[in-house]
Amino acid sequence: MTAIDTGADIDIVWREHEVAVNIPLAGAASAAWARRYDELARRQGLEAQAQDHPGRTWVVVTMPAAAEPSDMVTALDSARDLIAAADTFAEEPPDAEQTAAVLRDWWARQRA
Repeated sequence: MTAIDTGADIDIVWREHEVAVNIPLAGAASAAWARRYDELARRQGLEAQAQDHPGRTWVVVTMPAAAEPSDMVTALDSARDLIAAADTFAEEPPDAEQTAAVLRDWWARQRA
């Protein structure tokens, strides 16, 4: 199970009009896990990505520096929640019947 390393500090990187918060994970996550995390973040419209560095993976959340405090907390909570979602997503095999039904439904609409 991938987890935040609460014993380590976050890293805050200020840029001109944005701030990036680097959240340390316990150890290194696999490249496949990082790809799943990035995909889930993209689907949610969350500016977050997993970055692998020697010995540690970081979740990097980027937001406007002038964002409301509640929006910052929401973004960080969403990034944290996606960590577990990326683990779960990896464990669940795709539902072949459901996938086939979606594809056949699409095809039926094309033929109508």
